[in-house]
Amino acid sequence: MQKCEVIFARALSGSSPSRRARWLSDARYACHVHGRLRPDRAIAFREKASTLAPNDFLVLMGLGSAWYKAGEPKRAIDILKRAERQNPSHTVGLSWAIAEAQLVAGQYEDAIETSNRATARQPDAVLPHIFLAAANSALGLLKEAQAEAARVLQINPNFNISAWMKTRLLKDPADTERYANLLLKAGLPDIVFHWS
Repeated sequence: MQKCEVIFARALSGSSPSRRARWLSDARYACHVHGRLRPDRAIAFREKASTLAPNDFLVLMGLGSAWYKAGEPKRAIDILKRAERQNPSHTVGLSWAIAEAQLVAGQYEDAIETSNRATARQPDAVLPHIFLAAANSALGLLKEAQAEAARVLQINPNFNISAWMKTRLLKDPADTERYANLLLKAGLPDIVFHWS
């Protein structure tokens, strides 16, 4: 049995709410790591976690993130918006997850709006600027895309598309290639590549 499965079994059998919560917290981490290898199993475990803790902000955030990476960004957005309603003063990380799901779903205007809200909260965070570069590029707003690409490189001079895309873990190679090409079009450094 994988580590994620063992931890979930403990979460399911926990005798007290605090013990179950502790195991559930550990399971979230294990599934995040495990999800890098098997997104389908991570989704199954996170769905189970959401039945245990349907109002848990972090469970919903993890489930939504898993769904957009698995190629179901619209489903992910619904779940992530539910997490946002559960915790209106959420961490900026939720805004990042929503913006990237919107980007993958092709909802570029929404991704720009969400990313702009995130940059208002954390102007020096690189993630929303990456999303803004891609979304503006997709809409043909090259001046804005290039300005965001310059901001990305100002924050992280070592940024390159290949390294970034390896961290995104998108199941559909077409999503990965489209995303990478939008970043390239915005002026971020790298080569065009094909995922298989």
